[in-house]
Amino acid sequence: MVPPAARLAGSLALLALGAWPRAEGPARAAAATAGVPLARLLPLLGPRSEASGPRAADEDPVRTFLLEEARTLLPQDAPLRSRRFLHASVVGREEDGSVLRLDAGTEDGVAPGAPAVLGEVLFGVVEEVSGRECRVRTVLSSRFRAVGRVAPRVETEEGSSLVLAGTGGRFLTIAVSEGMDPVRAGDRVACAAPPFPVEGEGVPGSAGAGFLLGLVEGTARGRPTRVAPAADPSRARALLLALGEGEELRLSSSTSRAAAIPARAIPRSEVAPGRRSLLLSAGSRAGVMEGDAVAIGPRLLGFVASVGPWSCRVRLLGDPGLVLPLSLRREGEGTVELGLARPEGAREFATATVEGPVRGSVHFSGEGIARGLLVGSGEVREGRLVLDPDPVPDGPFPVEILPGEAR
Repeated sequence: MVPPAARLAGSLALLALGAWPRAEGPARAAAATAGVPLARLLPLLGPRSEASGPRAADEDPVRTFLLEEARTLLPQDAPLRSRRFLHASVVGREEDGSVLRLDAGTEDGVAPGAPAVLGEVLFGVVEEVSGRECRVRTVLSSRFRAVGRVAPRVETEEGSSLVLAGTGGRFLTIAVSEGMDPVRAGDRVACAAPPFPVEGEGVPGSAGAGFLLGLVEGTARGRPTRVAPAADPSRARALLLALGEGEELRLSSSTSRAAAIPARAIPRSEVAPGRRSLLLSAGSRAGVMEGDAVAIGPRLLGFVASVGPWSCRVRLLGDPGLVLPLSLRREGEGTVELGLARPEGAREFATATVEGPVRGSVHFSGEGIARGLLVGSGEVREGRLVLDPDPVPDGPFPVEILPGEAR
């Protein structure tokens, strides 16, 4: 039974808190002004207890998922593997996707020049760093420069060195080719030196030497003409940053959610029958923006759909049209990618078909700080995911709004 005070608060909030897209102009402004006192009193409704504190690293399902993912991204080659790697998630894309923003910065020990890799493949090099974020210029950028080396086929050969330049397209041009040995289509080109200075502004030397740049795609008279990059930044959701010699694997500090915005959920505030949403007691004045993830502990509730000055509306998992990339983690057996999951009810989703019934914990596998958050436990059978019952708490409860980018 919902307390009368909570029911009244939920009803008034729909009209007064400013997250309603239907109210426009002066009417909306008046409603937002009227909602100020109520928004400030919302934390007083219901129990004062907050969400439980962070669990130990070996008990946190989010950290467990991300660490397991990080291990799958490590190089298999022993010399390349002997580095200190930092797992970071992609939180944004710039310049037509040729520049990636990652949720790791100086607080994690990241510095300009650090290579961003996936397995044995070099994706790019850190160009700029702030406290909790960095920009990686990928091999697809027209401003990317590097020296590559084609390994000799036999011991009597010396191999060839290449000066590579990004084109902004799907290949690297070869500005200079040195070496007497013929280069053939399909030859592997590995990074042999730090990237060249860009427009007079160089970066410190990187540890990218040895990582794969791509394969020779075209030749003319025994000389290479262009290289097809091995990296595909458009598909990258998480990368590893190589921070120097040693053997270490850790997660970026963004997993601690230090930038999370606290709020309380107002129950029974759905938009319409068949829709799944909640109203939260935090809005643009607190820094909330559309697209921010909303979590309760390690569990993902949904994403912010609309924002008012003092509140925001969240589309919950299972809301029609909220299609999300999901992964299923089996204890000790790795992770199964489920692809884009389309809601077919509050707890059922259409997913990619996987071999046999598979059961485990389900996690969000998209971009941003929400990557790895727990969706629930469930089973996939014949292209259909069914989550175990895990209802949203009944009553005003604390949540965290996770910014989609550094602010």
